[in-house]
Amino acid sequence: MSLIKQFSTWDMDGYPYLDCLPLSTAVRGQESGFKLMRTMKYFAKGNKLKNIQWQTLTDNAPAIEFHQKLGAVNENKQRFFWAI
Repeated sequence: MSLIKQFSTWDMDGYPYLDCLPLSTAVRGQESGFKLMRTMKYFAKGNKLKNIQWQTLTDNAPAIEFHQKLGAVNENKQRFFWAI
């Protein structure tokens, strides 16, 4: 997992962006994800950040269900990659 500080020109504010938060099947269901996200929430609050952002693939149903349990809101966006 990596945490990247990003700046949103839309909101004119910074936010932490989580990149790669895979959990192995061995630790799923043990609240590891909730603990990590709770820590991120405290970090964001302590730094006066309004939100945390991340993304997942649209077919990753277990991750989407987890994100919804957190109360996270999905924005329907598409991410594009342009090989150079």
